[in-house]
Amino acid sequence: MNDATDEELARRVLAALSGNDTEAFGELAADDIEIHTSRGVRRGHSEAVAWAANKYDHLQRRFAIDALRRIDGGRLVATGSTEYVWKDGGEVADASPVAIELGFERGKLVYWRFRE
Repeated sequence: MNDATDEELARRVLAALSGNDTEAFGELAADDIEIHTSRGVRRGHSEAVAWAANKYDHLQRRFAIDALRRIDGGRLVATGSTEYVWKDGGEVADASPVAIELGFERGKLVYWRFRE
C-alpha cells in the first residue's frame, strides 16, 4: 500500500515529468488516468505515458512549482512556472506561469489538467 500523501505524489509526478523520466511517471499514473491539455484529452495509461514521453530536440520542459493547494473535490492545484531549458548549457530559454490541477486516488495520478 502506498502511504504517500497527495502532495508528495504531486511532487513526484512533476519531478518525473521535469526529469524526462517516463518510466517513473508511468508508475505513478493510474490505468484510468485523464490528461487534459489544450490539444485535447488523453485517456488511459498508455496515452498518458505517450504524452509524457513527448520531448523537444534542444529543450527540456521542467515545472518549477511554488505552491500546492487543495481545492474543492479533494484535488490539488500546483502553481508556478513551466520552464523550457536548453539541453546544452542548462539556461532557461523561456518560462510562463502555470497552474495544474492534479487528482489522486489509491496512490496514483488519475487526473491532470492545465488551468487558465
